[in-house]
Amino acid sequence: KLEDYSYVKERLIVQLDNTDTEFTEDVLETRVLDMKMTYGIAVSVTNERMVCVKMTRDMFSHYYITLYELYQDAIRSTEKLFPVQIISVNKEYLNNDPLLPDNVLCVTNANGPGGSSAILYPDTLMKVYDYFDSNYYLLPSSTREWIAVKDNPAMTTDFLKGALNTVNRKLSRNQLLSDHVYFFDILTKSLHMI
Repeated sequence: KLEDYSYVKERLIVQLDNTDTEFTEDVLETRVLDMKMTYGIAVSVTNERMVCVKMTRDMFSHYYITLYELYQDAIRSTEKLFPVQIISVNKEYLNNDPLLPDNVLCVTNANGPGGSSAILYPDTLMKVYDYFDSNYYLLPSSTREWIAVKDNPAMTTDFLKGALNTVNRKLSRNQLLSDHVYFFDILTKSLHMI
């Protein structure tokens, strides 16, 4: 079945990893900012686990599609299999404390591996913007999720970089996504590495 792209197309997933993550040299990967994105095929998905085969360059060459087509199909399929979840940290983890502003969100996907890939879905960055009604920072807290922080004059990039560094020191190497903070700017509707 893995030779049949119509079968594979509905089971494609993407995962973001740090550039130091080592795979076999034949694994197909694409750079995204300072990270790498790999493609996989979800052979079996249950509530408890997922069996995935990493896509190799050799497998890709047999599908006779462009890398752009693969990317588009993989993002669409990943979003369908594992929809984005945008969670208010205050409401979900801090008992909706009325004294705390609702300016921090967790961005991940539902029940899937590599929840950090949810920022690649077409509308995710705008959904976070709509929630905040403001520009915001993204901190890659692990390969499982991002932390979005509403832009605030009192919030310095040095503070955010320090917070990210503290989190990253606690992660295993394969959970670490990036050492950089990112900024979403509504004027350009794009993410910039800081």
